Amino acid sequence: MDVKDYISSGIIERYVLGDVSVQEQQEVACLSKIYPEIKEELFAHQKGVEKMVLKYASTPPTDLKQQILAKVKETPQDHLSTDDADEKVIPINRANQKSNKSIYKYIAAASFVGMVLLTAGGFFLNSENNDLKLAMADNENKITELENENNQVVSEKERINQQFALITSPNTSKIEMKGTEAQPTSLANVFVSEENGNVFLQIGNLPDISEDNDYQLWAIVDGKPESLGVFDTKNKEELLEMKYFPETQAYAVTLEPKGGSESPTMEQMYVYGGV
Repeated sequence: MDVKDYISSGIIERYVLGDVSVQEQQEVACLSKIYPEIKEELFAHQKGVEKMVLKYASTPPTDLKQQILAKVKETPQDHLSTDDADEKVIPINRANQKSNKSIYKYIAAASFVGMVLLTAGGFFLNSENNDLKLAMADNENKITELENENNQVVSEKERINQQFALITSPNTSKIEMKGTEAQPTSLANVFVSEENGNVFLQIGNLPDISEDNDYQLWAIVDGKPESLGVFDTKNKEELLEMKYFPETQAYAVTLEPKGGSESPTMEQMYVYGGV
């Protein structure tokens, strides 16, 4: 896989924006755990989205302007004395007092406006930041779930590979169980590893059965039947691991009541094969 081509395809940007299918979500999450370059690119885009959200946070309420103007109007207006004697002595100082008091009034109003804007902006930024944190936490949970699913797939793949290696080993014997006269088209195979003590059943061609019945695999040891376990035909493509008995002379499958029987029902024998 060419990691650079994958990154340049734009799928990571679309993943962060939520514009991908469920399959693509799983793909990006899994690959980010395998390839450090993809993980770094994903993290960089997530941080970019976070910065953008913080930069363009929600605007304050529409009535904020009216609240500020109302507060300015409530600011007390200073009325100066009109004493003529005082005006004759210090007319310049009184004019300065009017100017200074007017400046103070607008400074106070501006301070209030700044305080309100900072408070409102902080509130909305904090709200957006919390939403982003929740979204990122949700993404982390999804990644964890996908990691668990991926681990299960890897474990299942390893199990299948081990089974395949075992049944293809030169030390493993394949016993073909052919259909009886009552069931001539039936067929099943048993793979036996005497070295490892394993028995695997390949269902092959056995008729489907009702929920009230089970198939039962038997080993003939010293002329006596030994149960190796029951099974159904729901997963015909899988190899079923059964019990192992050494020195088995033959294998057979019979149809039994649900849960199996202590001894085989000979009239319901479907397949049989000698070692």
